[in-house]
Amino acid sequence: MCGRMNIDSKLCPVISKLFSINFSTPTNDNLSPGQTVSTIIKSNGNFHQLNADWGIKPDWSKRLLINSQSESVISKPTFKGAIRSHCCLVPSSGWYEWRTENGKKQKYLFSNSNDEP
Repeated sequence: MCGRMNIDSKLCPVISKLFSINFSTPTNDNLSPGQTVSTIIKSNGNFHQLNADWGIKPDWSKRLLINSQSESVISKPTFKGAIRSHCCLVPSSGWYEWRTENGKKQKYLFSNSNDEP
């Protein structure tokens, strides 16, 4: 995953209904690491919206980290604390992957065929 997402505010009513919250997010058709993203967290047994920065920036790293392998995330020092106690849901309309075609990078949007989150 390249870390770029498509966020469409049209998903807000669906997310609001699913989690019984007033979810709100602006449309961003190319959200990238470092930008603010609307997430859903569970606190004290209830769901809440939390606007957070997209990515993890450890003190030792010069750049944001956005990917980890599911097989090792629980054992990696950078991610193990976050995966145990700071999980969140990032509702999105889709995500992008890149492929080089004719010497140029081309991004492709992957999304649900029925336009649901």
